[in-house]
Amino acid sequence: MASPLANLVVPDLSAPTTVHVNVANFSFSTNVTIHIGDTVEWDWVSGTHTVTSVAGSADPFNSGVKSSGDFTHVFDVAGTFNYFCSIHGFDNGDGTAGGMSATVTVLPVPEPATVGLAGMGLAGLLMGRR
Repeated sequence: MASPLANLVVPDLSAPTTVHVNVANFSFSTNVTIHIGDTVEWDWVSGTHTVTSVAGSADPFNSGVKSSGDFTHVFDVAGTFNYFCSIHGFDNGDGTAGGMSATVTVLPVPEPATVGLAGMGLAGLLMGRR
């Protein structure tokens, strides 16, 4: 019979992911929270806009003026990154933005999950079997 651990699945929380933000109606659809190494993809739904990080950003990015398509940026630094549309928003000059603006919060990569079965030993695992 197969080991009880044969079907144990531990998700890989460190695998990079892509989060989508819609750019439309003079707004960004959401603020996002991601991990280092993750990607944000901004998808143009309507209008002519930019995705521009505030001055002095530790991880600067700028899509340029776009009216269709998408723009992606991989975040390699933890922190809070404010951005704006340079046509419909503004950089406040203090690390924040206003008007058409939003925030990306980047967290450190989580530690790999540990499975709390190591101390049980094989006998402890088998006791639960019938």
